[in-house]
Parts: sequence; C-alpha cells; structure tokens
Amino acid sequence: MSAASIESLRKAVLEEARRKAEEILSNARAEAERIIREAEEEWRRRVEEERRRIIRDAQARAQVIISEAEREARLIVSRKKKEIVDRVFDEAWERIRRGIGYSREESLRNLLKEAAGYIPPSAEHVKIIVSGRDVETARRLAGEIIRISHSVEPSDQITGGVLIEGSDGTVVDNTYDNRFKRSRESLVSDVARLLWGKQGP
Repeated sequence: MSAASIESLRKAVLEEARRKAEEILSNARAEAERIIREAEEEWRRRVEEERRRIIRDAQARAQVIISEAEREARLIVSRKKKEIVDRVFDEAWERIRRGIGYSREESLRNLLKEAAGYIPPSAEHVKIIVSGRDVETARRLAGEIIRISHSVEPSDQITGGVLIEGSDGTVVDNTYDNRFKRSRESLVSDVARLLWGKQGP
C-alpha cells in the first residue's frame, strides 16, 4: 500500500472517529439536557406538592383554631347570658323575699285559699306552716278560710306562702320557695327570649 493510500486511510479513520465522537458527544449532551429538564420538572412538581401540602396543613390548623375560638366564644356568650338570666331571677326573688310590689297579706290569703282546695275530706286536722313573720296573719286568715281543725306553726325554712300537712298524709306546698322554683324552671326560656329574642341563652 502506497504512502498516499495510508494517509488517505488514516484521514478516513480519523474523520470517522471524529464523527463518532461528535455523535456521542451530541447524544450525551441531549441526554444530559433531558435528565436536567426532567430533574427540574420533578423538582418543580415536588415543590408544588410541598407548597400545597404546607398550605393544606396551614389551612387545617387555621380551621381548628377558628373552630376552637368560635366554640369558646359561644361558651363565653352562653355563660354571660345565663348569668344575666340568673341575675333577673335573683332580683325577682329578692323583691319577693322583701315584699316589694305586692301585699304580703293578700298573697298569703290567696295561697292559703288555693292550698285549702287540695285538702281532702278525709283530713281531720291540718298543720299550716308559714314563715315566722306571717304566723299571726296566717292564724287570722286560717280562721276565716280553713273549716276544719288546724294549727299554725312557724318555720325558718319558709320565706313566704304556706305549707299544709294534713292528718291523712296530704302535703300541699304553696310556699314562695316552691312556687318560685317551679316558675323559674318553666319561665327561664321565656325570660331568655324576652332578653335576646329567638336566640335564647
């Protein structure tokens, strides 16, 4: 083989090697770009997922805080409303206890008449129990109203009104204490509605 042929072959081999090298390099660059691009897309996807997760977690925590705050606010308002309703009844009871705004004697007369209506014919004697301050008035009124044997006794457990105990075991509790307790239980919702409308306590 001549020198010219060898040189031509050498050049052809070098050219082929250069072309192959460039092809490999080009493919490598393309693959590298693809890998980088996919990595960037994966990074962005993960960043977005993490961002959404963080936002979801923050929203969930915020909702818990808001719900707890709303619940606590409702409890506070409910307690305050109950305090006000209790104060209304406490003031009403204080007026009753002190005899403000009504005739104590007339009240005692009405309650004694009402209680007498529950005394059965089988009772031969009744004990009329009243507040110590009402004993004399009760004795006078009982003489007018009660038609059977009776006695009047004081009790420091009674604020006002009458408690009648019949010899047959009948008990008629027409005391202020009992009537106020029953009225309070039935009127508390009405009082709340008067104060706050339909919202109640």
